[in-house]
Amino acid sequence: SLGRTFYFAALTIVLSTGFALALALILNEQFPGRRPVRVLVMLPWAVAPVVSGVLWRYIFQSNYGLLNALLYQLGVIKSYVVWLDKPTLALSIAAIATAWKTIPFLTLIMLAALQSIPESLFRAARMDGAGLWARFRFVTLPHLRNILIFAVVLQIIVSLQTFDLIFTLTRGGPGQGTVVLSFLVYINAFERLSLGKASALALLLAILIMVMGSLSLLSIQTRRQKG
Repeated sequence: SLGRTFYFAALTIVLSTGFALALALILNEQFPGRRPVRVLVMLPWAVAPVVSGVLWRYIFQSNYGLLNALLYQLGVIKSYVVWLDKPTLALSIAAIATAWKTIPFLTLIMLAALQSIPESLFRAARMDGAGLWARFRFVTLPHLRNILIFAVVLQIIVSLQTFDLIFTLTRGGPGQGTVVLSFLVYINAFERLSLGKASALALLLAILIMVMGSLSLLSIQTRRQKG
């Protein structure tokens, strides 16, 4: 389950951080209806994890799921697909659902960081002939580096602690395909009644969170000292 845990955490981090950064960059621009769009982006954050799990289970349900119905109507598939019957795919869907839940908060903190960058830096970059990518790479990204590291730390903690969403989405199945470390603690504590093993796994989980979080925070401190 340790391998599944790391895969789940890595995919969650990549998806949530990447999409949050993209959304923050979009929402930082001036366009009609920007305020309502900002509100809509924040909505998944208000959804309880259990409700989120039920919602995503309905989307990917094999018999009456929303995704199967949509793809079938569009002619993309000829028969309904059992999405949650393949371990790797089910774990990936769980990671997508977890990322969807946490993207709004990450977008919010990244948007705040973007708005704190002095506009004079962008004007100077434009005067020097810097294009969109150059401005992002040499102006935006350096100012977001610490926020991005913080986002990764936060997602490490969230992904390693995720239980309720997986419980409602897959119940740990198919087989043990989505049994990550936090779910294994539950199984040993409440199904197998092996409290000693559950305690040991919970301690391992806490150590993993502390070590990975400490390394990320140390990276921020090192960059600040160099800067």
